[in-house]
Amino acid sequence: MGKLKLTLNPQKTKIVDMNRESFDFLGFRYQKFGKTKCERKLSYMMPSKKAVKKVKDAIRVITCRKSAYEGLELKVDKLNPLIRGWRNYFQHGNSTKQFKQLDEYVWTKLWRRVYYRRKQKKYREHVLYGFRKWYANSGIEYFYYLNKKRYETVL
Repeated sequence: MGKLKLTLNPQKTKIVDMNRESFDFLGFRYQKFGKTKCERKLSYMMPSKKAVKKVKDAIRVITCRKSAYEGLELKVDKLNPLIRGWRNYFQHGNSTKQFKQLDEYVWTKLWRRVYYRRKQKKYREHVLYGFRKWYANSGIEYFYYLNKKRYETVL
């Protein structure tokens, strides 16, 4: 660091004992927990809460009520690059649990758009069946690729 004339900012830099606490870096949370047969803690790298909140906010903006005039196909076209980019960045960690939660979040947001737009409470099951069929064939990308089988087998 001396050769490149770089210095560390003392306000932003801290030394952490990973056995006792975790830390966030570049959108990932680094943490050690769990015991194996060897009585060791393993380190895990998962998306931080701040990163998950940020992607949920972006999904919320795309699927908000202000854009009710847009069709679901246009919303899917806007969601796919977001999902693809986020998935590719965070795939190198222990992200399966967060990916499944985000897939469920996207499904719920799109389902609410359809359900509340029609407001046909007595035909809920019929609308739900139609939505599930549409969702399986919509071309939406998934955060967790195995969820594709989950949403397609509902038919």
